[in-house]
Amino acid sequence: MRSATAALASAALVVVFGTALGGRCLTRSFGHGSVVCVCDARQCGALEDLRASPGPAAEDGSSAPFTIFTSSKAGMRLDRAEGNFTNGYATAGTKVGDKDDDGDDYDEGLEDGKTEQLLWSRGRVRIAVDVATQYQTVDGFGGAITDSAAINIHRLQPDVRDVLMRALFAPEGNAYTMLRVPMGGTDDSLRKYTYADSPGDMALQRFRLAEEDIKYKIPVLLNASRMTGGETRVIASAWTAPPWMKTTDQFVGGVLRRDLYQLWADYHVRFLSEYAQRGVAVWALTSGNEPINAFFTPLLIRFNSMGWTPLQQRRWLGRHLGPALRRSPFNATKLLALDDQRMLLPWWLDIVFRDPTVRDLVDGVAVHWYWDIVDPRIGLEATHQHFPEKFIISTEASSADKPWDLVKVQLGSWTRGEKYMTDILKDMNAWVTGWMEWSLVLDTQGGPSWSRNYVDVGVMVDHARQEVLLQPTYYAMAHFSRFVPRGSRRVRLQVERADLSPAGEDQPDEQGLSGRAQVDATAFVTPRDDVVLVLHNSGDSDTSVSIRDPRVGVARVVLPARSFNTLVYSGAERGADEASGEAESSGAGAGDSSESESEADGAGAAGASTEADGADAAGTSTEAGGPAGASTDADAVGASTEADGAGAVGTSTETDGTVAEGTSTEAGGPAGASTEADAAGASTEEETERVRRQRKEI
Repeated sequence: MRSATAALASAALVVVFGTALGGRCLTRSFGHGSVVCVCDARQCGALEDLRASPGPAAEDGSSAPFTIFTSSKAGMRLDRAEGNFTNGYATAGTKVGDKDDDGDDYDEGLEDGKTEQLLWSRGRVRIAVDVATQYQTVDGFGGAITDSAAINIHRLQPDVRDVLMRALFAPEGNAYTMLRVPMGGTDDSLRKYTYADSPGDMALQRFRLAEEDIKYKIPVLLNASRMTGGETRVIASAWTAPPWMKTTDQFVGGVLRRDLYQLWADYHVRFLSEYAQRGVAVWALTSGNEPINAFFTPLLIRFNSMGWTPLQQRRWLGRHLGPALRRSPFNATKLLALDDQRMLLPWWLDIVFRDPTVRDLVDGVAVHWYWDIVDPRIGLEATHQHFPEKFIISTEASSADKPWDLVKVQLGSWTRGEKYMTDILKDMNAWVTGWMEWSLVLDTQGGPSWSRNYVDVGVMVDHARQEVLLQPTYYAMAHFSRFVPRGSRRVRLQVERADLSPAGEDQPDEQGLSGRAQVDATAFVTPRDDVVLVLHNSGDSDTSVSIRDPRVGVARVVLPARSFNTLVYSGAERGADEASGEAESSGAGAGDSSESESEADGAGAAGASTEADGADAAGTSTEAGGPAGASTDADAVGASTEADGAGAVGTSTETDGTVAEGTSTEAGGPAGASTEADAAGASTEEETERVRRQRKEI
């Protein structure tokens, strides 16, 4: 007679193991902890349309399929595995109590629903999905088409350029739909300029778009729109007014002259007209890029900037830009306030929106990620509480932006990819509707940049070799952008961790997986009713996760160490009576867990906001969500603390320069780089095989 454990093992092999596909990426290591995927005119294994739905549950209700995509520090890149949710059955389609392969009875005491309960209880991290409770609607993901990005794209040979554009915008690539375009020059330009650099041009008679717009940026924007089927949304931001309009008569620093507030508003409307004439409809204008930069020149900021105080911004938006926009042909264009670091929230908006006219004119809020370590979510949640009618978009992110980041470009840095992943997760769990990178394409120096403000982004190009290098940061965004389309809604998660003994010590699970579970997660329901979970295992150990949706059952998966994961399944619902009964038996419902369960203060109140990052009490359950209007932290369970160059708390420190174990190398490529010629990737194969071996023992 087979034991309950043996029956469960059979189920887990179906639920967790599946069929491993993927591994087509041609990888190369530069000694920064992980690898990049290399694309050229001949190949780009990273391109694959992953949008197919796993399909509905079986007709007999025995199982519902899911697909999980994994990228890892060890070299996996959107590798696919397939499995099934289980509800009341030992294996998919085999009811408990039937004969096994040897003719013996399964455990007769194992009733319907018990397999689901066991699968649920044996996950080190347990995630309950509540699709009925929904939050913000997703606007999309993308980045900026700066002068540098567009020039880098243009400098590629046509066939390589097409590969790059597909990797960014096509369905088989990252399917970006949110694009930010600078109005004039930025630090990511070859020169300093605006569209009205002739002093005293009070009627804007000499206003002209630049060659950078006509030759580079607009063609990229139009091509991106074609690739997305017209789904792109363009957000325009100005870095500075023409120097002669400012108090300093300089591109860097200073504020707008008070007598030219209306002229600067008219400048924005003129820009909208010029772009519209060339086929680009601008979806939103921001109030201006990073206004606080102007007050830090010349010590820290040495590129195009213009300052606003909240009071100045309120006056300009309410009396000049807002009215000018609303009486123009572009009165449907949205207005976004701030466009600066989220540590300024909510006090900046509390001042700006004190004028009800301004609050009515402004549609949303734009934030940047560069000082998010100073303000982990609190400002976002407070902003949503104070101004729930405003959407929030993160409009800029890149790595190595600080003066003390001496190595600007670290090709293949997994640590930088993890920072993107962590920030997107926390932002989406705090009411953000879209997330955008800075320049979408830079060269291997991190430019070009007239100000030498080099940074690291998701896609780098090697012009000499005519290669496109897709970094871990690109894949961090891919785990969202490829699976969470515009119109998706974030849904509630309840997360609990079960990897601690009563004494608070780490305990290996039945598979021998040990170490502190450090899994952050968020979830969405898409317009076609697929459910999408994004999970980040930031720990140095593989971690078992049980996922429960009362409509389809329980799935148990193993997340490889240091990995990004996206799990997709159909939201087709089982019978209400069956789902309700199993919710009680699984212990997933609020207040039903046999372990002590606590809820962050205020999680049930409308408009309440709680945060419980780092809560490690044994058996503690933290809700990521709650009633509409409430925001709580989904990251309390297994939350990780990130520091540059270091793993999360409880993990071993990552030192740049260590090549991921198992990566095969070949001579060739730039000095110091090792190339993996096997498209499947030895690193990926060994990682997959290691995970397979660990998954077999329950």
